[in-house]
Amino acid sequence: MDELENNKTEVEDQGLISLIQKGDRQAFTRVYNKYHKMLYGLALRYLKNEELAKDAVQYTFTKLWEKHKIISIEVSLRNYLYTITRNHILNQIRKNKVEIAHHYQELQGDQVAIEDTLQIMDNDETIQAFHDAIQKLPERKREICLLKIREQLTHSEIAEQLNISLSTVKIDFIQSKELLRRQLKKVFLF
Repeated sequence: MDELENNKTEVEDQGLISLIQKGDRQAFTRVYNKYHKMLYGLALRYLKNEELAKDAVQYTFTKLWEKHKIISIEVSLRNYLYTITRNHILNQIRKNKVEIAHHYQELQGDQVAIEDTLQIMDNDETIQAFHDAIQKLPERKREICLLKIREQLTHSEIAEQLNISLSTVKIDFIQSKELLRRQLKKVFLF
């Protein structure tokens, strides 16, 4: 984002905050629509759980509305919301340290690769190409990928659910990622 766009966004955000301070729900909705995806992505990246990520975003906007009459933002609105979300994430990690830390360690490499691929796909055509590529995978590899991506299951949970060995799940998932990369290389040119 260039400096002119950044200044325009900050001026627009200051206007929205002024309206929110007066209890304007439409301004609040505009702020939500503008920033919820960014905050959800942040929360999902660290919490590795869709429900916890949704809760983090809901918490952030609930706090914004609860304090709307007394809100005083010294930084940009984006940074303000980011900070609330980040602090909530850190609190969640502290509360659920063992569970989230274990989940994070197991999924770290795989989930980052999946998220990076999904970030590239920002239109319907590329999303469809991704789904088509998954459908072309051999049945077991496809099933493992879908459990990993949609259900966000760990390798151990997938092995248990499919009644196959942990090493088979790991190997099949690695092979699936490679097959998907090759299949999508034509679409994404990477």
